[in-house]
Amino acid sequence: ANVREDLTSTYLARSSALELAALAGRLTEMGEEVRRRLLEQSALPESISLSYFLEMRCLGQAHEISVPMAAEPDRINLPLIENAFRETYAERYGRPPEAEAEFEIITLRVIGEGQVQALPAETWHSTEPSGDMVPRSRQVWFSEQWRETSVWGRIQLSADSVLEGPALIEENGATTVIPPDWTGRVHPAGHILLRRQKLS
Repeated sequence: ANVREDLTSTYLARSSALELAALAGRLTEMGEEVRRRLLEQSALPESISLSYFLEMRCLGQAHEISVPMAAEPDRINLPLIENAFRETYAERYGRPPEAEAEFEIITLRVIGEGQVQALPAETWHSTEPSGDMVPRSRQVWFSEQWRETSVWGRIQLSADSVLEGPALIEENGATTVIPPDWTGRVHPAGHILLRRQKLS
């Protein structure tokens, strides 16, 4: 399964006064935080990938656009930012911004993704020795008559146990009823599968 983290941080800066070292430092810190969060979710370290974005706009515009940075933070420079902004702007609005237009950064975003190793399927285990699998019995009303019915404790049943109805399986908070002419089988994962017998 995949896990994802999306982290944003306000960062107001104009292209004419952009400090690249400070920008790289903030993006690096954000990337480390995203990586830490993914590791807390059990993401495999080697599967983690980070993507960096600058939310930008032309100076004076009301809406910013998300501009992907095709480089690690310490490799981001002003020409790379300008070219990425112009390409993204042209894709969004159908034309590039004016050549002399100044741009500004509004928000930084780091998106991280990682793969979590799938856990092996659990196998149901009874908590009592199989030699102790002796059910109780009591009268239960089925189809307008009393029927002698075996009563099992849920913890008695091991994986692949098969019970013929009528039977009851009792556990804390629930009772499973296996009617006459039905069978119940304990799935290896612990579920109880009921199936009606074929009538001759």
